[in-house]
Amino acid sequence: KTKAARILDILLIAGFFCLVFVLSLRRLADYDLWGHLKAGEYLFRTGSILTTHYFNCSWPEFPYLNHEWLFQAISYGLYNSGGEALLVALQMFLVLFSFALLYKTVRLYSDNIPVIVFVLALGALASSHRFVLRPQHFSYVFLLTNLYCLHQYTKGRTGYLYLLPPVMLLWVNIHAESLWGIAVPAIFLVTEAAGVYFRHERNTNLKKLFFVFVLVVLASLINPFTYKTVIWPFLVMSEQFAGVEELLPPTTLRYLPFWIYFGIFIFSAFFSVRKIKIHFLVISIFFSVVAWSANRGIPHFIFASAPVVVAGFSEIGHAIRNVIARRSLRPTTQSKEEIATPSVRNDKVYNRFRIFIGAMVFAALLFLIASVITNHRYFRKFDNVPYPEGAVKFIKDKEIKGNMFNLHGWGGYIVWELFPPVRTYIDNRFFYRKFFDEYEKILSGEMEWQYLLNRYKINIVLLNYSPAEDINLRDHLFRSSEWRLVYWDDYSLLYLKNEAGFKDINDEYSVRIVNPDTYRFRPYGLERTILVTASEEVRKNIENAEDSWTARFILGNIMYSLGDAGDAIANFKDALRLSPGQSPAIYFNLGQAYMAAGSLQGAEESFKKVIKLEPVEEAYQALRRVYLMQGKNKEAEVISKKYLREK
Repeated sequence: KTKAARILDILLIAGFFCLVFVLSLRRLADYDLWGHLKAGEYLFRTGSILTTHYFNCSWPEFPYLNHEWLFQAISYGLYNSGGEALLVALQMFLVLFSFALLYKTVRLYSDNIPVIVFVLALGALASSHRFVLRPQHFSYVFLLTNLYCLHQYTKGRTGYLYLLPPVMLLWVNIHAESLWGIAVPAIFLVTEAAGVYFRHERNTNLKKLFFVFVLVVLASLINPFTYKTVIWPFLVMSEQFAGVEELLPPTTLRYLPFWIYFGIFIFSAFFSVRKIKIHFLVISIFFSVVAWSANRGIPHFIFASAPVVVAGFSEIGHAIRNVIARRSLRPTTQSKEEIATPSVRNDKVYNRFRIFIGAMVFAALLFLIASVITNHRYFRKFDNVPYPEGAVKFIKDKEIKGNMFNLHGWGGYIVWELFPPVRTYIDNRFFYRKFFDEYEKILSGEMEWQYLLNRYKINIVLLNYSPAEDINLRDHLFRSSEWRLVYWDDYSLLYLKNEAGFKDINDEYSVRIVNPDTYRFRPYGLERTILVTASEEVRKNIENAEDSWTARFILGNIMYSLGDAGDAIANFKDALRLSPGQSPAIYFNLGQAYMAAGSLQGAEESFKKVIKLEPVEEAYQALRRVYLMQGKNKEAEVISKKYLREK
């Protein structure tokens, strides 16, 4: 390689790990993590592993196969010592170490750094949705360790095999994906044995491979639940009915990098067989099925297949180099000295080609890194995942105690923040059909909802907003005389039972007119006295939900209906300031308020903003009216001709 090529290689490697660094630098957000922290706290406090759904009011004695107990101990110990910062550091270390192992593995098959970085960077993008800390991160490291040892075995370095049993001993106590620690060596062993049998080859290391595999299987049984931990993943996959996001196939556009990577894998696999053992192609195909079955399997497929892809591209590179060599044998007008050294000429042409490709890859890396770190949503709290943080604070401040029916995904967070004064109905450890059947029955507001809430003595309900306008539990609670809505913000709705223990809170904060749930409250056409009471309810709620843009938006609509355009404008501006994104609805209503206040310039700017965000006919009509009111007839005529449909 030339000096320029070597420098570019260093830049590419550094750029790749910078990309992995920024992708892994994310705030804690995974729904499951909070339950793990609480279980780790339980382990430190009692000295025993949590084996039931102890934190819940519904089925506290139901068995819990806690296959992640060691992860819980590690994560809680770190959090207790250094808070979120140490857990984020652990998250970044595990992701970076995983890709360092993968890089070391693919280097066994190629020294073409531009190709290696391209493949690994695409793989990092494809699997980045799984970079938020969870026990699976340890599985990444252990799976890659298994694969690296097996790759070394094919190079004649059989001593690496003895790392597999101790790795399994750790793996099986951290995460139930330790099953892959049995499956991968098993596939490798069967493929190796088949090669020996059909090719009539002699392999003196086959017995060693089988012996290590037996040790791995025995090590997998050394855990508090023995064989049950190993077979636990089969139970999870049989319960995919629950619609858990990570168990859904990667069929939406957000998985585009994975689709591209998979296409490259299919293409390169045909060329890889001359350079890499067929064993690894079989393992890659196995994990491709896992990835297409559940998106949580995408990183595993990347880790298994990257050496295959790199080996395939390496063969393609050799083919390109041979083409260049053949072209150099044609008649030429170059000097006798250049003709006498075709290999030098070939190397120059090939190096220029590699430098060009490397420069393109490096530019793409810089673009990706910049696009990640300049995103206004980057490194925000909870990684932009909506949590009921405000409602939890309200519960703590008001010292609310009892049994809670809650959103499934929020269960672990609520347990972490509120247990023991509050016991949840369900948390993230529940995935069994019978639990979800009952959960969905309550959530949808079926006829048994009151009986089921009473059965578990539930006096608190904390939910998100309705996904649609269909009648559900939230509507029943708001209309019921037995329940009161006492707090709401942009993400959550908190209801308390109308009972003696909550009398003071209900009397002060209950909402009876404004139902903020999805499209439930429309102030237009209501009597003035009702609107005045509604405005008082919203202002009272804002005392506890100061950062709620939804509350400001609803209050703005109420004040507009009351004819107070100035107050409406102020609230709509507050809603825009607090909203995480630019909402066309807020801008449109702000424009209407400006018109009512006689501020036509403000109305014009607001409606233009709506059109920029969402160019709907209603916005064009409003802007046309503003133009006519300002005497800008030409501009109004342009809108009529270009944007408005003829009636």
